[in-house]
Amino acid sequence: MRRTLLFTALIALLSGSLPLWSGVAHAAPPDFEDDISLGMSAAKLKKLGFASCGPQRMCGKVRWSEKLWNAEFRQDAAGALRNVVLSENARTDAYADAAQETLEEFAVEPVQVNAGQSVCDAFAAVRNGASPEQAVRRCQEVLDGTSEEPEVTVLYIDEEQVNTLLAKKTSLEAAGRAAPGATVVRLTITPKNGVRMLYTAFGTLDQN
Repeated sequence: MRRTLLFTALIALLSGSLPLWSGVAHAAPPDFEDDISLGMSAAKLKKLGFASCGPQRMCGKVRWSEKLWNAEFRQDAAGALRNVVLSENARTDAYADAAQETLEEFAVEPVQVNAGQSVCDAFAAVRNGASPEQAVRRCQEVLDGTSEEPEVTVLYIDEEQVNTLLAKKTSLEAAGRAAPGATVVRLTITPKNGVRMLYTAFGTLDQN
């Protein structure tokens, strides 16, 4: 009987007639870049296969940077998606490399880097006379040299707004108040906690 059922399921799979959640074939996890957006409703997250994992929280798996990540979706009081945390605790090196490589093509620019003795703050650099372009380039150079550092924290800002915000010669906190809807990403890599990426809006960065 077991062989007969397996053969029937295989024929159905090849013919495209097998139900999606039959137990033999499953939908692929959602793609972070294609399927997820800030502000989306809890109903849409549930439709993508994510489940409640606490107050104003939904969890599941997503695909990003050619890897499968643990995802936590944090919602506001109205149920709209406020931010996303992607994490991987075990395979730190591989996931850290994948995340950094992908973020280079993610329409964001590094503005703060902290990796042991290697530190860069683009906002401070601009206040000290650097142009926005020079300040971002300096942070990218520091970031490029952190591959051997065990602990790295990087803050990225939407590339379409980063130069305008830096040109104000203000602080990170003031920039967040000036452009609360700008996309920001905080990537943290540590031996203890692995890789963690926070994807949020600038105005809610300090609420996470």
